[in-house]
Amino acid sequence: MHCLLQTFNLISPSTTGTFHKLCKILGAGKMRQLFSNSGIMLDLIFSRLGHKVKFWITINEPYNIANVGHGYGAAAPGISFRPGTLPYIVGHHLLKAHAEAWHLYNEKYRAKQKGIISITINSDWSEPRNPYKQEDIDAARRVVQFYIGWFAHPIFNGDYSDMMKTIIRERSLAAGLPKSRLPEFSPEEIKRIKGTYDYFGFNHYTTVLAFPVDYGNLQHYDADRGAGTIADRTWLDSGSSWLKVSPFGFRRILNFIKEEYGNPPIIITENGISERGPIDLNDIHRSYYYEKYINQVLKAYLLDDVDIRGYTAWSLMDNLEWATGFSERFGLFYVNRSDPKLPRVPKTSVAQYSTIINCNGFPDPASGSHECLNPEPEGTSAPITDDTVRFLGMKLSTSDAETGLNTTFALLIVAVFAAVCSSFCFFKARKQHRKNSM
Repeated sequence: MHCLLQTFNLISPSTTGTFHKLCKILGAGKMRQLFSNSGIMLDLIFSRLGHKVKFWITINEPYNIANVGHGYGAAAPGISFRPGTLPYIVGHHLLKAHAEAWHLYNEKYRAKQKGIISITINSDWSEPRNPYKQEDIDAARRVVQFYIGWFAHPIFNGDYSDMMKTIIRERSLAAGLPKSRLPEFSPEEIKRIKGTYDYFGFNHYTTVLAFPVDYGNLQHYDADRGAGTIADRTWLDSGSSWLKVSPFGFRRILNFIKEEYGNPPIIITENGISERGPIDLNDIHRSYYYEKYINQVLKAYLLDDVDIRGYTAWSLMDNLEWATGFSERFGLFYVNRSDPKLPRVPKTSVAQYSTIINCNGFPDPASGSHECLNPEPEGTSAPITDDTVRFLGMKLSTSDAETGLNTTFALLIVAVFAAVCSSFCFFKARKQHRKNSM
C-alpha cells in the first residue's frame, strides 16, 4: 500500500519518492496497520507542512504502484507471483487510503490552510489499431477503462466501472474461482471514496494502438482487458521504448476525462520526453515534443472547453528514473554527475519552453512581434567529461552505468527478499491449515 502523501507545489515539488523505501521496509500488512492508526502520519505531515504546501497529491500514479509494482514486478516492490489478484487488492487499498487522506485534510485542515488535495492518475490514450474494425475499437475502450478508469471511476463517478466489474467477475468464475478477483466496495466505501478530489491530477506521455487478444483462462490484468498494444512505426522515438511522440492523443484523452468524469478541473502534473545515449544538449526532439503537446492542451482548453487549470513539464532536471537509472533523461537541464559540484546545464529546449511559458502559449504570427518573444540563444554547450562504457547493451557514461548496476542489484535484492517472505508466509499458512485440520 502507498504509505506517504506526496506533496506537489506548482512552483516546486517536495517530499516525493519516499513511499518506495517505506513500502519495501514495512510490507503490505504493516502498511494497512499504519493507515488504520487514526491517520497519525498524515496528521503530522499536514500540520508541519500545510502552511507552505497548498497543492497536495495523495498518491502519484497508483496504476504503477498496483500493476507495475505488484503485477509485472518491474517497479518497487518487484512482486509478480499473483498478477491476476494482487494488483487489484493493492489498487483497492490505495483508493481507500487516498479517500481517508482527502477526508482528513478536508475536515481538519482545509479551512485554515486553504489548500487543495487530490490524486494524480497516469494513463496513455488508446486508439484502435484498425479504426474500421469494431473489435479493435472495443479493445481500445477496454485499455482506457482498465488504465485511467481503474482509479478515476471510483473517485469521480463512484465504484469501479461496470466494464471492469463484469469482465473480471465473469473471467474469475469461468476459471473456477468462487468470486471475482476484483474486490468489492461496500455501499459505505463507495460513498466514502466518491468525490474525494479537488482537481484531476493527470500524467500523460504517449498513445498506443490497441487490438484484441484472447488469453484463454489466464488470470492476469492483461488477460482481463483482453487487448494488446503497439505503436505506429511512423511515430517519432524517444529514449524510452514505451514513449512514442503522438501529441494528438493528449487532446483526445483530455476530452475523455471531460466527458467521462463531468469536466473536473485538471492539473497536468507530468508531461515530457526522454533521451538516452551520449550527452547532446541540442535536444530538438524535446522542443518539438513540448510545442506539439502543449498545443494540443491549448486546443482542448480553448476549443473543447476542457477545464484545464495547470501544466507541469517533466522534468526540470535529469533525474533517477527508477529501474532505468540515469540512462533515460527527461530533464530540461543536464546534470553533470562527473563533476562533484553537480552543475546544472540548460539544454536548448529551455529557451523554447521558456518562450511558451512567457507567452502563455503561441502568439499569432499575423499579429507581429510580441514582447514575450525573445531571440533564440545560440546552442548550449558545456564540457562533458564522462567516459562511456557498455552496460546491458547500452552505451552509457561511467556514472550512469554505475548507477544502473547499483539499481539493478538493489532490485534483485528486493525481489529475492520478497520471494523468501512470500514462501515463508505460504508454508506458515499451509502448516497452520494442516494443524487446524487435525
